[in-house]
Amino acid sequence: MITLRLTYSFRFDKGYGVSMLMHLAEGFPDALSKLTMQYRMNEDICLLSNMIAYKGLLKCGNDKIRTQKLELVISKNLDPINPADQPWITQAINPDQPVIFLDTDDGGYLEVDGIRKGAGGPINNIEASIVQNLVCTLSNCGIEDSSIGVITPFRSQVSNF
Repeated sequence: MITLRLTYSFRFDKGYGVSMLMHLAEGFPDALSKLTMQYRMNEDICLLSNMIAYKGLLKCGNDKIRTQKLELVISKNLDPINPADQPWITQAINPDQPVIFLDTDDGGYLEVDGIRKGAGGPINNIEASIVQNLVCTLSNCGIEDSSIGVITPFRSQVSNF
């Protein structure tokens, strides 16, 4: 197997640090248009995107999308979870709260240098454990595994899952 490794100066001096979309946007500015309608996120998730990136311009495409929520069967599906974790997990998967933030910094659960551990970058075992608990719970509550996505800012954290 051949591993290609570009040096820092080569990548950025030659433009490899710029995405293809950025090259196209700069080369053809008249071809750009603003995204104002979306058909995937409910209203609360859309609001978060609006505040972060769209300056209030992004709207839900229709009422069905605007009001959609997870359909979970929670009843006995929390039984395999540690009873101490059930309250926060129940709150985290509550369909009436589509956007939540779990603060893990208060507990001192900060990233460690994953390069020394072979992960290639920062990793956080506590955060990975939290995500695993949530994904397993969603799956136990009837959400198809193929419908669950996890986003992390660190590629190295993916290997931790």
